[in-house]
Amino acid sequence: RSGRTAPLCQLKLTKRGGQPCLCLETRALEVDVTHDIPVKVLKASEIEAYAPPEVPSPTVQLELMQSRQLRTIVDRLKVFDKYLYIDSSMAGNMTLRVQSGEVTVKTFFPNLTPRFDGMDEDAAIDNEVTVRVDGKKLASVLAFYALSCECAIACFVEGYTFIIHVFLAPRSVGTLTYYLPIGVDDSSMLDS
Repeated sequence: RSGRTAPLCQLKLTKRGGQPCLCLETRALEVDVTHDIPVKVLKASEIEAYAPPEVPSPTVQLELMQSRQLRTIVDRLKVFDKYLYIDSSMAGNMTLRVQSGEVTVKTFFPNLTPRFDGMDEDAAIDNEVTVRVDGKKLASVLAFYALSCECAIACFVEGYTFIIHVFLAPRSVGTLTYYLPIGVDDSSMLDS
């Protein structure tokens, strides 16, 4: 925290005691602050394992609301069942649904902003998709609401994955991308 108001922060890769470190140096209130963060330097051949997975184009892309309401609701729904169903459409609607025994609980999020990045708007306007995700994993991903972010975009790739892109504020800071695997509905497997 002492480096927040510092006029200059320097980040460099160094070695401390034979261990590679990212060294953060700053000067605040006449005090020099140095923080060494141990890191593992990867070989060029190892970097490919950390590359983002190749996924098909999303069926539905929606800009999520800025409030933490979504995280609160997911925390409450995940106690009913391990899996949450997310129904979404390019009309800007998203529904969180949990099924437990004879009870179904739904929460509706209307008027979300659809994102047509890389899509034919006329063809995509009717797109709808349902994904099933692990409630605990989704809740941990939604911890990004504790960060300062400009926007978050939920991308639904039918039959493949659920992706959340978080654009940190200010935009020059960077982005976070979360890939959540989707579960296969057991009842649909019985039909095939």
